[in-house]
Amino acid sequence: MSVSLRTLAAAVGASADEEVPITGIAHDSRRVRAGELFVALPGTVQDGAEFVQEAARRGAAAACIAREARPRLDGARLPLIRVDNPRSALARLAAAFYGDPAKQLCLIGVSGTLGKTSTTLLVQAALVASAAGDGVGVVGSLGARVSGRARDRVGGALPDLDGMTTPDAPALHQALRVMADAGVRTVAMEVTSHALAQHRVDGLTFALGVLTNLVPDEHLDFHGTAEHYLATKARFLDQLAPDAPLVFNADDRLVRRMVASWLGRQPRPVIGVSLGEAARVMDKDPDDLAARDAAVAVEELRWDAGGSSFVLAVKRQLPRLDGAVVPEVNVPIVLPVLGIQQVTNAALAAAAAL
Repeated sequence: MSVSLRTLAAAVGASADEEVPITGIAHDSRRVRAGELFVALPGTVQDGAEFVQEAARRGAAAACIAREARPRLDGARLPLIRVDNPRSALARLAAAFYGDPAKQLCLIGVSGTLGKTSTTLLVQAALVASAAGDGVGVVGSLGARVSGRARDRVGGALPDLDGMTTPDAPALHQALRVMADAGVRTVAMEVTSHALAQHRVDGLTFALGVLTNLVPDEHLDFHGTAEHYLATKARFLDQLAPDAPLVFNADDRLVRRMVASWLGRQPRPVIGVSLGEAARVMDKDPDDLAARDAAVAVEELRWDAGGSSFVLAVKRQLPRLDGAVVPEVNVPIVLPVLGIQQVTNAALAAAAAL
């Protein structure tokens, strides 16, 4: 496949002096193939603009660089797109190259410090088991999957995501393109703080969000401070669609605080999920957690060496993405996985699936 350079430039509000066909997008000069657009990303040690000449030698058809960059080309002729933020541009260029596949999909974003992988896979499992789950995709720590099968051939090979929880934009949009072409309509994906900080998910809009928990001293080697980590995580909420519900862990004080602050700016439906009385297992006072105000609660929790069972109590009507509502209902759940944290993950996933 190929897309014209001018079409891609228009997607990032830029212009291109030449009309050349682009056969792919790369941001590592060592992996550039003939005909591809090389996006020169700023780095902590070296700037990608320093490698434009190497990309040209490897056959790049054009390059996207920061507006102020002055790449060395030694006389080589290479069409350039200039942008303010190459990292954000990479995400939008990848989306445009693959025909904006996310617009054909219902995206469920799962963010938080811990439990993203488990919650995402449990959302998929719940949807696959229902009439709504015909071909549910997942993008996360275990790669790109469709209906539980890793790297399934669904109208084309799913890309290898190189072990990244939230992949770089070209691999992400390639995976979404394959899924959309295969008839997948719902994709649950993990959204990490690294991905938010590095603009890998720029341009994506989530129809539903899930926020698992927040541990502020996570990834301080990358974020530097707890404040930067939390501020970065909060950007996930701003990528929800205007009417998108948010399912969140009501037993986490930092999550509640972040959600309350966000609602002050963007009122929308939120669905708190609590362990209720079972929160005492975690040495927390459920009254302090405002568990009684949660829309969804865990009741009748039992566990043994084989796993857990509980009742998911929907205490008030929940919005559905099709405009209908989930009525007040008790849903029995059996979870063949150990750990109280997995009970929370399962409750969040079940509420999201409903």
